[in-house]
Amino acid sequence: SQSNCTDGYQPYAGLVQGTDGDFYGTTNSGGKGGYGTVFKITPGGKLTTLQNFSLGGADGQSPYAGLILGADGNFYGTTWEGGTNANCPNPNGCGTVFKLTPSGKLTTLHSFDDYTDGELVYAGLVQGTDGNLFGTTEAGGITGRSEYCEGQGCGTVFEVSTDGDTFTTLHRFCLQGDCPDGWEPTAGLVQDTDGSFYGTTSRGGTSSACADAGCGTVFSLSVGLGPFVKTLAASGEEGAKIGVLGQGFSGSSVVRFGGTKASTIVLSGTTFITATVPEEALTGSVTVTTGRTTLSSTKTFDVLPTITSFAPESGPVGTPVTIKGTGLKQTAKVTFEGKKATFTVISDTEVRADVPAEAATGKIAFTTKGGSATSATSFTVN
Repeated sequence: SQSNCTDGYQPYAGLVQGTDGDFYGTTNSGGKGGYGTVFKITPGGKLTTLQNFSLGGADGQSPYAGLILGADGNFYGTTWEGGTNANCPNPNGCGTVFKLTPSGKLTTLHSFDDYTDGELVYAGLVQGTDGNLFGTTEAGGITGRSEYCEGQGCGTVFEVSTDGDTFTTLHRFCLQGDCPDGWEPTAGLVQDTDGSFYGTTSRGGTSSACADAGCGTVFSLSVGLGPFVKTLAASGEEGAKIGVLGQGFSGSSVVRFGGTKASTIVLSGTTFITATVPEEALTGSVTVTTGRTTLSSTKTFDVLPTITSFAPESGPVGTPVTIKGTGLKQTAKVTFEGKKATFTVISDTEVRADVPAEAATGKIAFTTKGGSATSATSFTVN
């Protein structure tokens, strides 16, 4: 809460957590420009404004949707209006797609023009398995083809690359009669593990029980992307039970975490498996092999380490300490109360580390490729 809302107001959308552990989001209004902001906020509540939008600004204005975290670690979002497209009939602009680095550098990837590609971008984005961004516009795409759309066009589905070099309008709504495919898609898309995208429109459709404008539709859109698998948790310790979504599963399916075969699986139909993260699992892709077909996850599954014990519990600098736990095979760093130690990975369950110079009494901590863990008790430096 700041005087004149220079930190923004009306945050319609939710938050996304960055790789730094902080949360990132948008406000629809306020800020130094008066027309919304992008901000980050720490779990402790410290807020930093990263971007201020202004009326008709080249970088957009009035973002309703939240951000997504891209595979490259940058954030991607949309604005309702604004942009630089000279063909847009709206004096405030037709909306944008933008990229934002964690440090706050914003790049406009696309400015909409209404006629060709749509306008009024209410919803957020989804990153497809090909790395491109997919979304919807609430209006635009074509003019004068439907009485329902008031000459503004009825909305679109679009695809844009993360560098903004390639933009494609995939579908324009309401090109047929009374809009059997629907119109005015106010929500974003989701990608199913069959490779297709699914979404909704708030109006249109063919229901005879609905008013002339239609009551909305649910639609699917295929762009030729293949099937994949998706874990319902992004991380877990060895022994954790993880849900896996996919296609064509059977009792012969084999699940692997970073190449290590899951210890047990429970099949629920042909699209869902519950798999137990095995011993010596590695951070990496999750795969499911059924017959000759192998489907892979597009996102990394992180195997979280644990520390269960260490011995001895005390000693001077240079003392070799045996540390036991799970998920230790990909250990990258060991510290004693923050001081970095030299170490040797013995196995997935054991690491030996030497008490480093200038170490003080305190906790032992691990950093692996999949995460970090800290001992429950302190090592005493004599």
